[in-house]
Amino acid sequence: MSDTDEFNDENGKNNNYIHLDFNENQIILTNDDEDDHDLVSDVERELVDDEVGTPSPAEIRFKRKKSLLEFRCKIQEAIFGKYLLGEGEKGDKISLPKENLRDITLWGVPLLPSRAHEGTDIVLRKFLKAKDYKVNDAFDMLQKTLVWRIKNNVDKILDEDLGSDFEKVGYLDSRDKEGRPVCYYVYEVFKDKGLYKKTFGTQEKCDLFLRWRIQLMEFAIKKLSFRGGVDGIIQVYDLKSAPIQGMKELNSVSKKAFMLFQSYYPEIIYKNVSIVWIDLFELIY
Repeated sequence: MSDTDEFNDENGKNNNYIHLDFNENQIILTNDDEDDHDLVSDVERELVDDEVGTPSPAEIRFKRKKSLLEFRCKIQEAIFGKYLLGEGEKGDKISLPKENLRDITLWGVPLLPSRAHEGTDIVLRKFLKAKDYKVNDAFDMLQKTLVWRIKNNVDKILDEDLGSDFEKVGYLDSRDKEGRPVCYYVYEVFKDKGLYKKTFGTQEKCDLFLRWRIQLMEFAIKKLSFRGGVDGIIQVYDLKSAPIQGMKELNSVSKKAFMLFQSYYPEIIYKNVSIVWIDLFELIY
């Protein structure tokens, strides 16, 4: 039994998935669903009637489908060619394990397209959407994400005990009406100057807080479904009673977290919500 057959036995086969059959010198795209056999050609015919200028809905759909097919092929080639993890800055191969590239996953979803996992396209579309469906840019972003996760041992972060000091600062609680997990951050606790100093008093402690932010993000992702369910989270920042001044370290770490999430968790955050309450009397006096 092949790796692909074994995987499908355990997780089921997605019959609407366009498979990639690899021969010695070429890649052949095949589709198991006969009803979708002429889907791309139908879209191309629809484009003939569209006016030149503003992209029509059909043109946008065609562009996105074409980009996804190209992205699949590029990833499949990179996995079989053992260069998915890229090269070092000087052109040297980075010293990361590559023997199990066919089994590589992201957020629990296999990245090898020919395995036909129904979540693979959902994950790949997130990278494509973040880069306006530019395949090379999306591939570069995926490479950097995988390398960052390996170098920082992110796949094992849920097993780490980072202490209980952050339990009141941030937590997962409830879902929105569409079922998206909601992550709350409550910075009111930092009105306690002793707690603030304990949390951000040294660079090592700031780094620990940042790693906790990553850990909480990974816990939130575990609640997502990449099989057609909700695949994004909502972050709520409760700032209504947070101290206005003296939070330089927190602001610095928060900016770093924002950049990390933007770079390595594309389209995972569905929405950021900030709750702010300004006490006018406090500002006046």
